[in-house]
Formats: sequence, C-alpha cells, structure tokens
Amino acid sequence: MTETTHYDIALIGSGSANSFPGPEFADRSIVQIDRGVGPDHVFGGTCLNLGCIPTKMFVHTANLAHAPADAARFGLTEQLRHVDWPAIRDRIFGRIDPITAGGEEYRDAHEDNANLTLLRGTARFVDRSTLHVIGNDGTEQTVTAGTIVLGAGSRPVLPPIDGLAEAHPHTSDTIMRIDQLPASLAILGSGVIAVEMAHIFASLGVEVTLIARSPQVLSAADADVSARLTEILGDRLRLETELSTTSVHRTGRGSSCGDCVTAPR
Repeated sequence: MTETTHYDIALIGSGSANSFPGPEFADRSIVQIDRGVGPDHVFGGTCLNLGCIPTKMFVHTANLAHAPADAARFGLTEQLRHVDWPAIRDRIFGRIDPITAGGEEYRDAHEDNANLTLLRGTARFVDRSTLHVIGNDGTEQTVTAGTIVLGAGSRPVLPPIDGLAEAHPHTSDTIMRIDQLPASLAILGSGVIAVEMAHIFASLGVEVTLIARSPQVLSAADADVSARLTEILGDRLRLETELSTTSVHRTGRGSSCGDCVTAPR
C-alpha cells in the first residue's frame, strides 16, 4: 500500500499548467506533478526547454549565418567562414537552463507557493479523482484531488518505420543539444518543426535532406505560404517530396539517411 494524500487541486505538467497557481488559489491546497521534458526531465515544459524559445534563438542565429548567401544581390561579398556550434548551443541554453532551475526552485521552496507541493514524477489515473504517482527517484504515492488539471504537453513520436527506432534517431528533444554539427542530416517530415530544423542546420553549413510525404512542405498551412516555402527550401537544400520512408538502417558510415530527425505529431 502507498501513502494517500488529498489536495484540493492537482496539476499535471509544468508548461502551460505552471501558469495556473496564483494568489486567487492561496486558500487551496495544490499538488503539482511533473515528470519533466526531454532526456533529463527538465522542469518548465516544452516551450521553454525544447520548443518555441530555444528554436527561435537558434533561428535568429541561423538567419545571421545565412545572410552572406543573400549578400551578392546587394552588391556585397560576404563569407561564412566558421560556425562554433558549442558556443551557439551553450549561449542559448546558458540563458534557458537557469530559468528552468529557478522556476523549479520557486515552485518547490518559495513562500509564494506555501500551499503547493511539487512532486517530480509521472502521474497515472486510478479513477476520476485518484492519481498514482511514480517519482523520478522510483518512490510511489497516491494522490486524490477534487479538481485535476491536465497540462502534460506533447512529446515526439517515432513513426512506425522499419529499423528507425534501432537506428537511434535524434528527435526535437535532443537535436538542439548535440555535441557537434553533423556533416549531413536527414529530416523525416515537413511540418513546422521539421522545416525550422532544416533552416537552422542548413544555414550552419550542414548538408540537409528534407523528406516529405506530401508534394509541398507545410501542407497544412496557407497554400501560397506552403508553395513559396517549398520553392525556397528546394533551392537551399535537398528536398525530397512525395516520398515515404519505408526503412532506416545503419551502415559503416552512420545510417542510410545520415542522422534522422523526427518531430512531434
């Protein structure tokens, strides 16, 4: 039997759910249950750690790196001579990681959150008001609450492609923290995250292949935007459209598609 503790409100997640606790709930007991995101189970949700914020910081850097490619039409000669990937990565996460750590410390120990208990772990429903929590440290407990708020976010899902899982591909959770730039990169997918990563790594000198099942990238976007972006990417990198990946396998040089990246669905 595990210990059972009752709270007025249970929050699951630390991304969008992290905006829920406030002065208006100071008279309520709250438990916040968060497994964390990414391989290191970091606090603060996808947007802060793995999504919107770091990717836009990488995109800004990529835009600067790509500027020499457009310089000639302005009568200028520019060259991109060197890319210091560790410096780029560390500058970005050197800003983000302290915010993540500070956010966790604030929820866990600050007097503003005297009515909130932070549990780092995974919650599973037992019934409509009962949660079984397995801590990241392996401990277990049971939580009941009159109100349960789900804010667990999304995670990358590997498509059912033969050999893909065995090839240990990167995902959007891991690709931004790699130790060094690869010589080549194959990206499976053509949605927003795939296109964003293609722009970032191509701008930094990586030989990028973008593999799309649809005739155009961003097929769910405005038709004119999709068509124009397909044209631009077709000029900048190797774009394979209307192509379904059936298998992935490692070779002596790495894998049949270089490093493979998949994005959340």
